Amino acid sequence: MSSYFLFFIGLSLLLAGGDFLVKSSTKISKKFNVPSFIIGLTIVSFATSAPELFISLEAINNQKYDIIFGNVIGSNIANICLVLAITLIFVNVRFSNLTKKIDIPFLVFSTLLFSAFLFIFKSINTWMGIVFFFFISLYLFIIIKKSYEGKDNEKQTEFKYNVVPQFLILFISAVMLKFGADWLISGVTTIAVDFGVSDRVIAFTLVAVGTSLPELSTCFVAIYKKEKNLAVGNLIGSNIFNLLIVLGITSMFDNIKLVDTKVLTNDVLFLIISTFLLCVIVYSAYLNKNNKLSGVMLLCLYILFLITATI
Repeated sequence: MSSYFLFFIGLSLLLAGGDFLVKSSTKISKKFNVPSFIIGLTIVSFATSAPELFISLEAINNQKYDIIFGNVIGSNIANICLVLAITLIFVNVRFSNLTKKIDIPFLVFSTLLFSAFLFIFKSINTWMGIVFFFFISLYLFIIIKKSYEGKDNEKQTEFKYNVVPQFLILFISAVMLKFGADWLISGVTTIAVDFGVSDRVIAFTLVAVGTSLPELSTCFVAIYKKEKNLAVGNLIGSNIFNLLIVLGITSMFDNIKLVDTKVLTNDVLFLIISTFLLCVIVYSAYLNKNNKLSGVMLLCLYILFLITATI
């Protein structure tokens, strides 16, 4: 079977599985009267991070460590500099107090924690994964507690539909994600050889952008339904989940070793820069009123990242 066909079929299964996972998990959450902001930061964020998780698990099984780092780091950069950029250009987004006080600081902390581990130890191993799990648990506890206490609490109306079929869809989605990851990794490996480029480059470009499409579609759907909090919460939550959940779970199966040093000298640096640029946008009164300018700034940074990552 053609490697290109495998790649596109695998990516299609990942996108479809991720889409079904988002929709079914959102319906289940709303059935139990969960606020939309919490849905965005937890259920939807985890669901849209599922493609990254399945790709990383398949990559660790094949000892393709560069694909794991490229997948996670590249996806996080794409979420901020591509998905959020497009969202800001088309929509006036106002960041909530909960986002400013808890979510952004925790995203910065998670990014710096991951970066420090990688710079110092040149790998992500099991005990680091345990540290990641501790902090993601602490984060979830804090945001759920604060959201129910604060003004960001948006109670949903009661939904009377049967949620049993939604759990079946969740299972089918997981199967689609599993096979999609298998075929995508097989295709990516062959394509990288055909073009004479590293797994890292393919992971940072095709794979990272592909696995960010669920976040992009979720943002547009949320904006169309006037759920801006869910859109922003999904992006921030997805980046935190990619670092702490995806790498945390993957590291339980094997040490994620650093192979290509350019991951440190270029890719992690751009991850840090994009995260801090996000902070500037969130906390700047001027940029908050000029979303289009913020979006253009992020897009320019993404183009610069793609150029430096592929040369």
